[in-house]
Amino acid sequence: MIVTVTLNPALDKLLTTDNFRLNQISRAEEIILEPGGKGINIGYALSVLGHEVVFMGFVGGRVGDYIEEKLRNFGLTTNFVHLENETRTNIIIVDAQRKTQTQINEPGPFVRPEEMERLKQNFARTLGYAKMVVIAGSLPPGVDPFHAVELVKMAQAKNVPVTINFSEGPFAETIKSHPYLAKPDIRISPTFMGKPMKFKRKRIEVLKKLTEEASIAMLNLGFESYIASRDEVYEVTAPVCQVASTVRINDALLAGAIDALLEGKGIAEAGRKGMATAMAITSSLKGEIESAKDVEVHLDRVEVRKIET
Repeated sequence: MIVTVTLNPALDKLLTTDNFRLNQISRAEEIILEPGGKGINIGYALSVLGHEVVFMGFVGGRVGDYIEEKLRNFGLTTNFVHLENETRTNIIIVDAQRKTQTQINEPGPFVRPEEMERLKQNFARTLGYAKMVVIAGSLPPGVDPFHAVELVKMAQAKNVPVTINFSEGPFAETIKSHPYLAKPDIRISPTFMGKPMKFKRKRIEVLKKLTEEASIAMLNLGFESYIASRDEVYEVTAPVCQVASTVRINDALLAGAIDALLEGKGIAEAGRKGMATAMAITSSLKGEIESAKDVEVHLDRVEVRKIET
């Protein structure tokens, strides 16, 4: 099975509206509530692709109960630590007319040291059954990067490969532990490792630097993705496709790549499967995939090109 650890889950509250404008009243036409947080999103996609997934992390209050109940109603296995404080809610405003998407993320609840300790204990018991661990998303107040590093090292001590997906601060610390697969979250900052991400050459430089620490590294800006090992770099692109929401595009991309790698595929095919999964999930406003067939129909449409470095 695959274990996903979401240290800062969220309830994603998606509001659809037309002609959304700042400083004016807008009315929501549709309200969608879905469990969110990068580890949860990745785990959901992996479960649709046929993997048994255990969802771990922190949930709290009525919002946390809702998230756990919703996942279990999907037939998924959860093993969360329950906090005294309430799980966060993220607001996503989708304007179909203007084709814009605005997202406001709460910081999350404070995690007490004893709550972190309970997570580590539960995590240790689960590792004996794991074939992959995915630790992804933002860190809530009270959780420092060294806590994520501890989880990585615990998995590695049991010979379980680890995938990490964090923003630059926690990512810079956890990649020093030499994970199997590393994908930084570069959605917000225009630079990463001091390099501007708008330039393709700089993205490739970052990728090669990441593979000095991780066996495989990924990077993407929307539907433009890169995947690399120490010996190879591939650029992966998608054709023009219908997009309802991009909330889960990055997480689906990583989930598809993990699926291919666990099947023994090379990094080129991992990049292809990742992009096909991203295409499938962004066609749904809720970020849902009905079955693995929804991903398979996109595989031949994805372009994978080896980059000579």
